[in-house]
Amino acid sequence: NGIAFSSDYSKLFVSNCVEGEFRLKVFSFDARAKNGGSVKGAKTELWDEKRILRNSGRLERKIQPLNGGVGCVDGLAALDDTYLVTTCPGGKICIVNQKSGDLEALIKLPDKTHLSNVAVGGDRNLYVTGNHTVWQIKLQP
Repeated sequence: NGIAFSSDYSKLFVSNCVEGEFRLKVFSFDARAKNGGSVKGAKTELWDEKRILRNSGRLERKIQPLNGGVGCVDGLAALDDTYLVTTCPGGKICIVNQKSGDLEALIKLPDKTHLSNVAVGGDRNLYVTGNHTVWQIKLQP
């Protein structure tokens, strides 16, 4: 599971995986509320495993499908004002558009890799953990 905020703290993103079903939800967030902020309104499903598999044909042709892989949606980070980065099953990192929920890119790590966390560092570096390993991945601007 993972949690991330939009850069203006108006949205709260939550990734969750239960029994092989993964989801990315978005909530409206009020950072100015007392006690450190509050969630406003109902959640919206940004994407789930069925939508990702259905709408990622142009990416799926190059790699194995997300389902059937080891792991789950786990780590989550905001890359910038446009994209979220999350770990996905099968040793994949999903880059998702924050507004549309479209899967924009996949990064595949070695087979049978169970990814756990992802963080964004300076100069568009991703740091990903899994299988007792830390990967540093430099993204192009």
